[in-house]
Amino acid sequence: RAPRGGAVRRLSCLAPLEHLRCPPMPEVGSSTARVSLYVLPERVHIGVLPHGALASAFLPLTRLLFFSEAPLALTVVSLVRDEHGTASLSVIGSADDLAPLAKSGMQRDDTAWAVVQVSEGSVNSFEAVGVVERIARPLAAAGVPVLYISTYSTDYVLIPVERLDEALRCLSPSASPFASAPAS
Repeated sequence: RAPRGGAVRRLSCLAPLEHLRCPPMPEVGSSTARVSLYVLPERVHIGVLPHGALASAFLPLTRLLFFSEAPLALTVVSLVRDEHGTASLSVIGSADDLAPLAKSGMQRDDTAWAVVQVSEGSVNSFEAVGVVERIARPLAAAGVPVLYISTYSTDYVLIPVERLDEALRCLSPSASPFASAPAS
């Protein structure tokens, strides 16, 4: 499934599962599913609202999640508890989206991340085995950091903007990363 709207770059890849250092897993599901990667135009940042800032961030966070007038973009919020049970909120969004949260005490990483949407084609993503590994292995070998996000309907790989071209070459050296995404 191709992303809706906006200009995207498409890259198809099928990396083999080879040279495993642990005993191979039995073949389950669709481990050879064709994977398409769509480089979305959005650039995002990652921030965290510490426990003490959650109450003061409620209004700007509610505006971001439910009343944003910005075009459809990737916004991810994750509530995380540490080993002591103290909650913090991780937020991924555009620099503009995160700016109002800075006034509430958000700590934001300065790295700009490119958003790459992962599509397993017609395969149910819950049945596709090895997709994360096929994306993460070549990037790890090249020392490219990633943040992989799985949702109910779509997966995303966040890659530092300055390493995006290198990452795309690692994932499929022979594919053209500039092909258009199919119409949805």
